Amino acid sequence: MDLSTIDTVLQWTKIWIGLFFCSRAASSVLSKTYRELDEPQKGYWSSSLVSNLHACYVFMLAAKALRETPSFLTTTNFHLSTPASLECSMCLLGYMTSDLFFVLWYNKKWSGMVATLTHHIFVLICWSLFITGKNGQIFALVGALCEASTPFVNCRWFLDKFSMKNSPLYVANGLAMFFSFFAFRVVGFLWMGTRLFAQREGFAALPIHISILYLLSFGVGTMLQLFWFSKIAKGMMKALGYGGKSVKKSS
Repeated sequence: MDLSTIDTVLQWTKIWIGLFFCSRAASSVLSKTYRELDEPQKGYWSSSLVSNLHACYVFMLAAKALRETPSFLTTTNFHLSTPASLECSMCLLGYMTSDLFFVLWYNKKWSGMVATLTHHIFVLICWSLFITGKNGQIFALVGALCEASTPFVNCRWFLDKFSMKNSPLYVANGLAMFFSFFAFRVVGFLWMGTRLFAQREGFAALPIHISILYLLSFGVGTMLQLFWFSKIAKGMMKALGYGGKSVKKSS
């Protein structure tokens, strides 16, 4: 990775970290609910707000890159890249770098830390390879599109903190989270497997250690998406009254 690219990624990292602290300052003034949280939850609150901003922005960058070069979706050229696709990749890598800092800082004080840490580490490895080699950009772009489900995941946590778990909005958000996660992260990752097969010739030409890292990252990423989706599905079924033990009505 050249110095110019590293500088761009670090600039994005600084931006996302700056937004984290800006959200903390604003939330402490604007939200009573935020002020009542403990310190780890305040950090998670701000991290989730930044996560939503990143999800919307990087989704737009990915859509822009695909709109400009629709051949990304059909090409068998593993080495196809454009300035727009690389811009999207660097933005996402900068965000993941910043978020990894907070994941390590709060550690086990945040739930699901092990899975999140594993996800972040493999994203850092994989996206660094995407950018350095200027290859695999369709996988980077689809990975960015997967962020479309993120705001719904975060909104579920916020609705819980605002004591709105029994509201219709909570159920509607849960349904949106379920379908967006399935469409982008489950179907999206499985579709990427078909594109990897279609681009196998260029992929096979990579150094063996790079190929192994790519395959390992894809395998771990897919398993994590399926793991998280299974939890979402169980939660949705429970919210709709199809989960848990049945309760007998009294006569």
